[in-house]
Amino acid sequence: MPRKRLILAFVIFACLSGALISYFLLLKHEVKHSGLTWFDDVCEGNSETGSARSCDAVVASPWGTFPPIPREESEDGSEPESDRRAAEAALARQYEPRPLPILSDIKMVPRSVALFGMMYFSALATWYLAVGRVTYDRRHWHLVPLLLNVAGVAGVLFFLYLMFFTDLDEWCPWCLVAHALNVAALVGALLLRPRADQAAVPAPEGSEAAAPHSASHPSRRFALVTLATMAGVAAAELWFHDYAAEHRGRRQYQIAFAAAAKAHAELEESIRQHAGTLHAIYEQGELLDIPIRPDDPVKNPNATDAVMVIITDFRCPHCARFAKYTDDVLEPMFGDRLKIVFKHYPASPECNPYMSRNMHPAACEASKAAEAARLLGGSDAFWKAHDLLFANQARMTNPARYLPELAKALGFEWEAFREAMDSATVTNRIREDIELARKIRLRGTPSPYLNGRHVPSVCRSVDVFWREVERRMTRQVWELYEKNPRVRFRLRPDEPVTAVGAGKQALTAVVFGDFADERSQALAALFDERVKPLFNGQLRIVYKYLPNSTDCNPYASGDAVPAACVAARAVEAARVLGGNEAFWEAHDIFYNAQKFNMMEKMDYAKVALKLKLDAAQYVATMESDAVRKRIAEDVELARTLSVSKAPTVFVSNREVPADVLFDMGFWEEAARRFEAIVRAQEARKRQATSQPAGAEPQEEATEGSPDP
Repeated sequence: MPRKRLILAFVIFACLSGALISYFLLLKHEVKHSGLTWFDDVCEGNSETGSARSCDAVVASPWGTFPPIPREESEDGSEPESDRRAAEAALARQYEPRPLPILSDIKMVPRSVALFGMMYFSALATWYLAVGRVTYDRRHWHLVPLLLNVAGVAGVLFFLYLMFFTDLDEWCPWCLVAHALNVAALVGALLLRPRADQAAVPAPEGSEAAAPHSASHPSRRFALVTLATMAGVAAAELWFHDYAAEHRGRRQYQIAFAAAAKAHAELEESIRQHAGTLHAIYEQGELLDIPIRPDDPVKNPNATDAVMVIITDFRCPHCARFAKYTDDVLEPMFGDRLKIVFKHYPASPECNPYMSRNMHPAACEASKAAEAARLLGGSDAFWKAHDLLFANQARMTNPARYLPELAKALGFEWEAFREAMDSATVTNRIREDIELARKIRLRGTPSPYLNGRHVPSVCRSVDVFWREVERRMTRQVWELYEKNPRVRFRLRPDEPVTAVGAGKQALTAVVFGDFADERSQALAALFDERVKPLFNGQLRIVYKYLPNSTDCNPYASGDAVPAACVAARAVEAARVLGGNEAFWEAHDIFYNAQKFNMMEKMDYAKVALKLKLDAAQYVATMESDAVRKRIAEDVELARTLSVSKAPTVFVSNREVPADVLFDMGFWEEAARRFEAIVRAQEARKRQATSQPAGAEPQEEATEGSPDP
């Protein structure tokens, strides 16, 4: 009896060892390592000795799975270059994301043979652990492990044939160990077969305990329960394997996705350092015709260089960030050169029929609130509501509470505001924007469209991209300026000229202006507030008269302003009597009068008082022939230069196009080029003064105003 127990213990050890080896081979198959260095070392051959053993190659071969993966042939009938790749690809399909498996989901997809080996050994071990030896009268139950063992050994013979008598170039040492344990288990099963001399003997009456296995063993119920347990263990291993594979597949997908996202982020960051690449990506976009309504909410409506239509959602966090980026970066960068137009695309099915789910609750309410502000207070009220809605996105989770506060902040009565929100005008307007977005195949919010082209997300909030856009805009306006030919005209010694710092070189701008003209007044304000500071006192402005009135300009247009000539004579009289300083003071007085519509009501005696001039002499000088002649000379000069209307400006004897005149990009570029030329000239002068005696003199810089 002790011998039988030893054999049983050996068989159980062989089965458990086989299950463990199969488990490690399964790991080798699916994750390429077992987790045990010594186990993996035994698997791999030594390249120096030319060993051909390789567990990886064997388990990843077409016969490493069940059902086996058939070999694929190439078009010429030859075998494909790598059967291993085909096997791995087929096995990988097993790990595609799917719902967690249940028994009904277990399909005959290719699974590793090592998995079935683990299930086989585990089932045998379960039987021997639970049942052990059977008595002679129950000997038919011993056929269960015996037949299972015989089937396993048949599989062993088949796999040994494949390993050594087919075209597999490698052999698997741990597979051989598992096969040997399988054969050993069969030998043990044969030795454990029940014999007639071991028949059950009834226990004597009155005996307190029967000897082990003296009664019939196993009972039918116990044997059936054990069989069910074996099947349950095998099924549990299969289920757990599929569950682990699913989890591992998802984890690998997450890791791969994270790696891809990181690589994408690194690539995007690299691309973002190259302004030209970003602009090329932007220019690949389709050029769209995006209509702008006359009453659309617009910032910088007079800008002509660039138009950016922003289709956005007040409840979208990305939209809020881009709105802040626009305020903090783009508007300071472009100034009044960029026209910004707002359009709605609320991501909520409450007003957007193309949204299948409510991505941004209360988005429709927010859009209606902004439109109600525009309806009641115009564009300024809209942009105020725009800023408040984005700044208080979190509070819009409760629109019933926040919207009355918004109406109050905008200066509207809540009842009127609510009525405007619910009006058909507001509803239709938002619907029009949604339909436009649908028509141009909106890709998400925020979606800025610059000059008709969509700005991709890789460019959207990247400073270098927008600086490149601004640089190209500036280059375009500068090219317009450079297309104009140079002209030559002499300046009189007593021309009204702005002061320039002593010893400084200066850029000369000749301005033909009209004191009764709004654009001339706007240009004067632009020069004072923004252009002059760019040049740091190195901009020389020369003023020429071009009043649009037939009283002193026979070439004046039909919409002539009678006060234009009177104002020109008044300013010129100030120059005659008070010199250059009095001229510029009178210049500011009359442009301010035009600004406040006071030109027709000017009291010239009071003007003379402000200029510290004698009033009678001032009025008499206004009507003098010298003053009239001076204005007439400027008008004729403008005629000679083909200048018909004020304001017109010549910079370095080249006319600045009217479309460019109010573009700060042009003046910034002029200042940059002027500064570069001045520095180059100063460097040449320093080089000339530092030359040793007798050295060949360098060419001197050209005298006069540098040409930007």
